[in-house]
Amino acid sequence: MTYADYKLVGVKQASTVVCVLEGANGQRQDVYLNDLVSYLTNVWVELAMTLEITVPGFAILLALVRVGLYRLGTRSSA
Repeated sequence: MTYADYKLVGVKQASTVVCVLEGANGQRQDVYLNDLVSYLTNVWVELAMTLEITVPGFAILLALVRVGLYRLGTRSSA
């Protein structure tokens, strides 16, 4: 079986990642990610798929990088 795709199932706040595997005969089968990988990997993937956390997290990260670059520029010009 080879990896073909993934999908999110469940309700919006508690979605679960399901991997779609394809056999040599072309038949597809859904397998829950927590059956394929370790618990810690599953937690990281579920966290990354949660838009309520990742979008604000990236915005904060970009803001911190911008402030850091700004401060680095002001120190070198002074």
